[in-house]
Amino acid sequence: MSVSPFPHQTIARRSRAALVSLVMLAVLSLMASSPVAAQDTPADETLIRFDGHGWGHGRGLGQYGALGYARQGWTSVQILNHYYGGTTAGILADAAPPLDERIAPIDPAALRVEIRGNRDRSACVSIGDGIMGVKDAAGTELDPVPPGTFIRLVLRGEGVALQVGTSCSSDPDDWTDAYETLTASLSIRPVTTAGGIAGDLRLGSTDGSGTWFPGTLTFENVGGSERTVNVVSVEQYLQGVVPNEVPASWDAAALEAQSVAARSYVLAGDVRQQPYADTCDTTLCQVYRGTFRQSSNGQITPSTHGSTNAALAATEGVLRIRDDNGTVARTEFSSSTGGWTVEFDFPAVEDLGDAVEDNPNHNWTTVYDATDWVASRELGALLDVQEIERDGNGADGGRVIMARFVFEEGNLDFTGDEVRRAFGLKSSWFSASLTSGLSPENEAYVEALHQLFLGRTAEPAELRQAVGTLARDGRYGVANELSVSDEWAGRQIDLLYQTALGRASDVGGRAFWLSRVAAGLRISEVGVDLYGSPEYYERSGGTDASFIDALYRDLLGRPADQGGVDFWLARMDDEGLAAWQVTQNFYASPESRGDRVTQIYDQVLGRQPDAGGLAFWSEQLLTIDDVRLAADLAISDEYFTRTQDAATQDPTTQGASD
Repeated sequence: MSVSPFPHQTIARRSRAALVSLVMLAVLSLMASSPVAAQDTPADETLIRFDGHGWGHGRGLGQYGALGYARQGWTSVQILNHYYGGTTAGILADAAPPLDERIAPIDPAALRVEIRGNRDRSACVSIGDGIMGVKDAAGTELDPVPPGTFIRLVLRGEGVALQVGTSCSSDPDDWTDAYETLTASLSIRPVTTAGGIAGDLRLGSTDGSGTWFPGTLTFENVGGSERTVNVVSVEQYLQGVVPNEVPASWDAAALEAQSVAARSYVLAGDVRQQPYADTCDTTLCQVYRGTFRQSSNGQITPSTHGSTNAALAATEGVLRIRDDNGTVARTEFSSSTGGWTVEFDFPAVEDLGDAVEDNPNHNWTTVYDATDWVASRELGALLDVQEIERDGNGADGGRVIMARFVFEEGNLDFTGDEVRRAFGLKSSWFSASLTSGLSPENEAYVEALHQLFLGRTAEPAELRQAVGTLARDGRYGVANELSVSDEWAGRQIDLLYQTALGRASDVGGRAFWLSRVAAGLRISEVGVDLYGSPEYYERSGGTDASFIDALYRDLLGRPADQGGVDFWLARMDDEGLAAWQVTQNFYASPESRGDRVTQIYDQVLGRQPDAGGLAFWSEQLLTIDDVRLAADLAISDEYFTRTQDAATQDPTTQGASD
């Protein structure tokens, strides 16, 4: 039981031709010419559009590029040779000591990884099966912690105190000191034959979340600041790194290349965590997630994976050695280079693998609301953004070295990386322009939707609003907002009054139906009530026979057959069927539903429905409104393409048949 949401689909066939002409004129006008240009963004709002390439700093290996090359048949050695020019494969024993004396030698069997999320927080540690051994800063063995006990490490003065309790969420008053003396650090290790969740140490939080770590956990008081460090072998560490840096489902050559890059990167050393750690567990270093992670709702997820473990085993001990000084190369990497790497420790190279189909960051576009940022500069309106220096590699001249922001009262220059950080861009490889917020393609689409559902051009504010809606909810979000808007509902109510009752809607009636629609009533149900109303009954002749004859003419678009009239008269006489119930049955008839599907296809897609589409949507119209069908068609690729074709159509060359 549905009535068409669009004027030319409205059921009243006696006025159908006029209604089709009225609305189709607007729609065809849109299809035949460029969309109405959006008005300029108000001076007090500044939107900057950035079109860019890649994600990350672009130095060294590009992870998506490695995947692309792996799919082209490259080996991991070929991939690594490509990205890390001036290096060769080697092992740690062959490498020269780091040139930077601040970098302490790294023991591959005892890599120190700071757990940065636990910095300056009391640490809570437990084990599933076994006891926990404890050593102080001097390496003295303290009494072990018995099974089933939770321990908490807290700062006290210049030392660390170990407390015991029954859970990480225990009340502070429930924790008791395990030892009388303080020490500058404490080291906790598992004493068990179990492995994995049962045998690894669990570092937990009060909300129930936690991470299991292999090896030992050390807690140190660093000038009144707590540091939590996981001491583990390099290979164990890498098992918790590689599948968290790239998807474990990737091709083996890409996983092997990532394994070597991750191993070399960490063994090259890092002064930022010295002297208490060699590296950390975040993107500041490399993402490391232990062996398992548990969310606050109790879900446990492995942090390692069989395919990445196999890649590590296939490259065990292999790293990259610099040709010029024999040290381990600090093999940086990033998600996507955009098509060219950055010259830094390694030569810049073209990255043809980056265009692999899976890469969502090879090309990207974002719109930034810079209104507040511009106001904070106190130089008047922003007039232009110019990229005045680039690195010369790739499309548009490559990454931005220096950009100039041109204001009414002066200019400001920023490095490309400064712009990237200020506006949260994926990389410094971008082109910037002032915009209303929508790409030309999306602007044509949004304009077409406004014409389709509201019969008018989109306002500038609506175009700006569509930017966020498209980013958040895609095409469906924009189409849905318009198809259920009060403006749309008001237009449909007005049209139903005109087509069913032959008059304009009165103020009270219109307000009543708008309130009902706002409360969830479908427009189709408004149509049932109006076509089944006493006013329509009297307007059609005031008898059951004339009422049924009018329904055939208005709802089905054809003369009534005598058998049909007799059938409905009998039901009204014998069963006491009310006029609105008869109307409801007409709306729900296969003939009516099929006609409405055809009409909606014609307006939205400009074609007849295929047999499968006609059958499917005719069935759907028993439970959904026509507008839902229109919205579903309007989010399709076919409709989007049609709006682009319409926007670029030259009206001077369009023939009458179009």
